[in-house]
Amino acid sequence: TYNQDVLVTTRVRWKSDAIGLVGDYFRHIAVVDVDTQELTASSPRLLTRGETDFNSPKWSPDGSQLAVVGILEASAEWQRKAFIYLLDVSSDTPEPKELVGLEEMRSNDLAFSPDGTQLAVCGHDDPIKGHYGLQKLWLIGVADGSKTCVSEHIDMSFGDFSRNQDMRRYGGDDGPRWAADGRSLLLLTNVSGSVNLASFSLNSKTLTPLSEGDHAVFAFSADASHKTVVMLITDNVNPCDLFQVTAADASGYKLTHLTSINQDFLGAVTLSIPEKFEAHSSGVPVDGWIYPPVNMQAGQTYPVILYTGGGPGGMRANVFCHEWQVYANQGYAVINCNARGNYGYGEAHSLATRGEWGDLDGEDNMAL
Repeated sequence: TYNQDVLVTTRVRWKSDAIGLVGDYFRHIAVVDVDTQELTASSPRLLTRGETDFNSPKWSPDGSQLAVVGILEASAEWQRKAFIYLLDVSSDTPEPKELVGLEEMRSNDLAFSPDGTQLAVCGHDDPIKGHYGLQKLWLIGVADGSKTCVSEHIDMSFGDFSRNQDMRRYGGDDGPRWAADGRSLLLLTNVSGSVNLASFSLNSKTLTPLSEGDHAVFAFSADASHKTVVMLITDNVNPCDLFQVTAADASGYKLTHLTSINQDFLGAVTLSIPEKFEAHSSGVPVDGWIYPPVNMQAGQTYPVILYTGGGPGGMRANVFCHEWQVYANQGYAVINCNARGNYGYGEAHSLATRGEWGDLDGEDNMAL
């Protein structure tokens, strides 16, 4: 079990931000018969085995196979590259059939097209860029493993890469979603500290925003028609709520606030309202946020906490951070920024610190 007294491991990747210490355990794919509503000798049925991790299972439209992400190579724990495999679920012990590999698929979220002929995934295929490369939209041919990047001309990452939120679950349904007609996909966009929902047209290769604002969409789910989408959204002063996006008319969409689950909590605390500003570091504009001390008095000086963040390859964002609110209530000002190495400002900004981590991003933080 995961809670054994002594952690035993021979793995390189023996811990995870998502689930903690994993030791020598591996993640596998199983099928559970929900009709019986009970566990039997044949349910759940394990579909993958061995000393490798498999993630992100997605059913084909006809239910005959699963697409999964993993690495069946001896050097799996030493590389970022991952592969998409197909599993024939009619077999008791399906052999993963390698479809295609990409140098990086950070979210691993897959989506079958409505006709089952293509898979959508976000990632990049450049071994040099590594963790710094933007996550572009790719279409994979299910029959032959052909791969095409359809968003190469759009200088942004797709998926939720907001960071500095400490009251969220890890992971989430933030990958691409096909429209019912197969002509467009729903995607999350990362721009200047905000994550929003957009529709990507496969015909025009353009994005149409479906939500706007200084917040982050963590996850979303659409009905079969894609006329109604529900999103999980956070901002600087609200941990999370559900919002509904509906087609208002041919020219736009309407955003409706569905829940207020944090109303009692927010009514009982005093929050610091962050202020966004722009600094300049070696001629490069850098977005920053300052959380002023609660009940700050004019003319007084206060200690400052500079949060330099982890990374690279994330994005400091308009999200709720409990830790920083605690500091602000204790009389501190908190500053953070999207230094070079972060997403949200194009790939040149993200790649700037590759091989120089701690240099340019260090300068950017001190320029605040």
